[in-house]
This record gives sequence, structure tokens and C-alpha cells, in this order.
Amino acid sequence: MFNSALKRGNIYTVGSVLLSFSASNFAFSWVLLFSMILLSDVFYYDKITRLLETLLTTPISLFDVLIGKSLAIALVSYILVILDQIIIITAFNLLYSNHIIVLPSSQSLIMLLTSIPIFGFSIVLIMGLISFASNKYRIFSFILPLIIFGFLFYSSANITAFNPKWTTVIITLVLSLILLFVSLFFGKKLENEDVVTA
Repeated sequence: MFNSALKRGNIYTVGSVLLSFSASNFAFSWVLLFSMILLSDVFYYDKITRLLETLLTTPISLFDVLIGKSLAIALVSYILVILDQIIIITAFNLLYSNHIIVLPSSQSLIMLLTSIPIFGFSIVLIMGLISFASNKYRIFSFILPLIIFGFLFYSSANITAFNPKWTTVIITLVLSLILLFVSLFFGKKLENEDVVTA
């Protein structure tokens, strides 16, 4: 399908469709993958080396530690996703376009710049809560996969011609913000006594 569309000279349409799909749907998966890899190193390393116990004795609040670590993981993951998308767009334009710059749709770019970083930070924050206080927030370990797969399914199912609808963009942004506020709410309730250090 892709090669036949290229032969017909429809490079702009095909390229925009492929890049839009990559920027909106693959980016969700990539931010989760990079976050999981980094999260396993950061939070669990603190428990193994007993750095978490040292952090608990400092005047810094546990919420600040959680936000700082989660923000660092989400930021690095998001930067990797942006670099990935820049490489995909550049490679496509170098290989297939004939002096025409092909970019993803505006809906996909808005999702890439708003919903995806908020969603990534929220998921990392919830995973950090599970890591810090596994006994108190055990329910999140059961709910989190449902949230992730539901989010990915909804964003993938509501696209037309590999391009997200404006309603999908708005709904994913609103859902990302709700998830962020919920994770911040429970993060604020985290106390030193809740932390499992062993």
C-alpha cells in the first residue's frame, strides 16, 4: 500500500498519515517503555543501596523526593521520545520526499506536546508511589495496567486514516490531566511511615 501510494506521487498524504500515526500512537508506547526502564533503575536502586533511608532523614519531604525523581524520569523519557520522532520525521523526509517537507498532522503534534508528557509523568508518579509504599498503594498495581491499556486502546481506536480526531486529542488531554491530579493527590498523602525500605 505504501509503495503503491508513493508510485502514484501521493507522498505528502502518505507521509503525513504515517508520521501522524507515529507521533500520536507510537509515542505513547515509547514514553511508557523508556519510563519503565529508567524507573527500575532509579526507585529500586534507592532501596537496594539504602539511599531511601538516608533521604527519609533529611528535611526534604517525601513528596518532593517523589516528584523530583518522577519528573526526572518523565523528562528523560520524553526527550528520548521527541528525539525518536525527530529522527523518524527526518529519515522519512530524506528518503522519500522530493523537496517537500512532510510533517505529522496538527492533532498528532498537539498530542505529542501535551497529552503524552502529562500522561508519562502521571504514570511514572503512580509507579513511584507503588515503589515507595507498596502496601498502602497496592490497589494501583492492579489498576495501573487497566489505565495504560485503556488509554492506549482509546487513542488507537479513535483515529481516522491514522490521524487522531480533535475529540480524541481533547479527551486524551483531559484524561491525562485527571490522571495527573489523582497521582499528585495520592503523592501528597504519602508519609515517611508508609515507605517500605526493605
